[in-house]
Amino acid sequence: MTKAFSYDLPDFWAPSLIYGDNSCLSDEDVAALNAWIDSVDHDLTCVDVTDELGFLKYHDAKQFGVLAADCFTYEFTVS
Repeated sequence: MTKAFSYDLPDFWAPSLIYGDNSCLSDEDVAALNAWIDSVDHDLTCVDVTDELGFLKYHDAKQFGVLAADCFTYEFTVS
């Protein structure tokens, strides 16, 4: 059985989370993304992204220094 997880994360993380492409991110953004990835207890694979969720002050990356941002809800499975 595959476990699914969803997180509300910044829309500008999409290329990295979906395609593994960090070229559009600043070094600070890459550090925040890597900190979020390290905090997750699973090896996740992004399988879906919802339409734009909207501008959120509180999202699942806030604790890693990411300020309020336009966000998507990303769906992941454990790989």
